Amino acid sequence: MVRMGRKGICLEMVFGVRPHARRRGIPLLWLLLALVWICPIGTGRPALAQQGSVTIASTDREPRTYGAYLLFGAETAEGTHASSPSWPSETTRNVVMGVLRTHGYDAWCAQAHPHATDPSAARLAAEFLAQELGGITDGASAASTGNNYNQRLATSLARACVQSDGLTTAQAQAGTTFEAEEGYWLFVSSASEASAGTAPLFVLVSAEERTVEDKASTPSLHAWVLEDSTESWGLTADAHRMQPVSHRIVGTLPRTFSSFDTYHYQIACTLPEGMAVSMPEGATPSDVVALRVGGTTVPPTSGLFTVSLDRGQLVVDIPNLRDASWESYDLDASSLIELVFDAHLTNQASLGAAGNTLTACLTYTSDPIRARDARTAPCSTTVFTYALLLHKEDRETAQALEGAAFCLKAKTPSHTEGTEELYVQADGSLAATPHQFVADGAGNVTIAGIDEGTFVLSERTAPKGYQTLARDAELEVSSTRNDEGQALVSLQATVTSDEVTLGEIDATEGRVQLRVTNARTPDTVTPFHEPPQTAEKVERLAQTGRGPLSLVLIGTGLAIAIASVIRRRGAVGARQDEQHKPQGATSRHRPQPPL
Repeated sequence: MVRMGRKGICLEMVFGVRPHARRRGIPLLWLLLALVWICPIGTGRPALAQQGSVTIASTDREPRTYGAYLLFGAETAEGTHASSPSWPSETTRNVVMGVLRTHGYDAWCAQAHPHATDPSAARLAAEFLAQELGGITDGASAASTGNNYNQRLATSLARACVQSDGLTTAQAQAGTTFEAEEGYWLFVSSASEASAGTAPLFVLVSAEERTVEDKASTPSLHAWVLEDSTESWGLTADAHRMQPVSHRIVGTLPRTFSSFDTYHYQIACTLPEGMAVSMPEGATPSDVVALRVGGTTVPPTSGLFTVSLDRGQLVVDIPNLRDASWESYDLDASSLIELVFDAHLTNQASLGAAGNTLTACLTYTSDPIRARDARTAPCSTTVFTYALLLHKEDRETAQALEGAAFCLKAKTPSHTEGTEELYVQADGSLAATPHQFVADGAGNVTIAGIDEGTFVLSERTAPKGYQTLARDAELEVSSTRNDEGQALVSLQATVTSDEVTLGEIDATEGRVQLRVTNARTPDTVTPFHEPPQTAEKVERLAQTGRGPLSLVLIGTGLAIAIASVIRRRGAVGARQDEQHKPQGATSRHRPQPPL
């Protein structure tokens, strides 16, 4: 029943209550308050928000923490859809709309909704974000790699939320169910997160529990070294000392690279004590280190990067990969950043299984919102080198022999240039001039810092009184390595010679032992068929009383003595005959006996 009065429509029409109800003891004011509590006026958010939940799965299984910001509330949210998006607060609307208008929202709204009476309505803002970010209407992660994902918009929105006060916020943990008011939430890597985590996530939190992936995107770094015998890149190689060995360090960029305003990128290589960057005399690190972006070499004169080398650490620093100067290199998220240089083992290089390990690490801008840096786990390569231990001894008595001189020639093709013969030097390097390794007082020779391969061992000088090797010995050294584990598994060697035999092979120490025997020179005391003697040998035999010269001298002395005795005896007999002969007789007319 409708009744009109001075106050307008009667309460009986509006509420179904007669005016005389007041006289029955029910105050009209209390009735009005109860109706307002039951029936909220307007089309705003519900008085009591519903609770929803979602789980964020970390794709790389890192225990990440996220800051959560409520951008749009919802009256109801089922599955992947929400009805009637609404602004949680006036502050939230001002923050979100301020970002959207700097990313073309007004032009979009005029074209898509020319008759809209309220351009800042929550439903229109939500629609724009759905178009630019993707996933807002179906609850998918905003870290999509699709073409519709506007990374700059997502980053700007996240930055504005982080820097603003008065928003509805919460915290979430990767792998843990997040429970909060239903609506569209923006998840941003927490300020306490040390490494790059995700692009901002725009996710629907509804009554239906769901799981979304954070699409973590971090750059990576890989290191390789060139094995010269196979001309292939791997994690391990072996080499002579002083031999330049090519190293290649390759870094990637995150999928969200375009969302950064600035992007710092630094590769630092730490060389072991027994390794040095190979530089000609007078050269600088910038002269011998090449930086490539997308396969194109960036000249050091470009000013886009710096190279430094200090106490065994090589650093290539790129202050800002988002600088406009990089546009000429077509730099994007798929580009590779490569660092190439040569390094060699020195006299301090470790032999055997210890190896010589170079490590590399990448420092990069991890958070586009707060512009902070993070660092990747180190990657590494290992170069091995070995040693020969020769022991010189007598073939018959095994007595150690001093003074033998040896040369070691590298026969493996990869160790030679054209037809030039290369010899191992004292420092393990290779050169065209033969170097002689001389056995010490214990008969030992150490040739350290050699690569695996085939070698020819020759004896240039034998110990005094001994013969050199009848033929050169050919030696082959090989190794078995676990490239994945960067370990030396075993060391092998073979030798082809009757006078050189293998001894102990120790992979841990990286040593191959060889026993080299020598035969004495032929005996020289036989009187018959003796070869002509040199003046030095004749003099030596004369001094020792041996040989034909001493016999001749002794015989001559005896002959002289005998002749002297005979002469004396003849003189005595002549005098006796002279005393007994007759008067007048002469020795020439001795008287004849009578007939």
